[in-house]
Amino acid sequence: MQTILHEKKMMVIRTLLDRLSNKNQDDFEETLNAANILKEFCDDEQCYAHMVEQENFNRLIEIVC
Repeated sequence: MQTILHEKKMMVIRTLLDRLSNKNQDDFEETLNAANILKEFCDDEQCYAHMVEQENFNRLIEIVC
């Protein structure tokens, strides 16, 4: 069960990161919402730990660059 929850959390974070990337060029409001949700995730220790996992962190840097 823990594995499934972890996978779902990672899926949500990846989806939000995709909303920030060039995959979402048409919906600015969706981009802003994703950014706000990810900022809120940074306040939670468990979510933050998932966000800074290597795969997600690399994706975030790729999007920013």
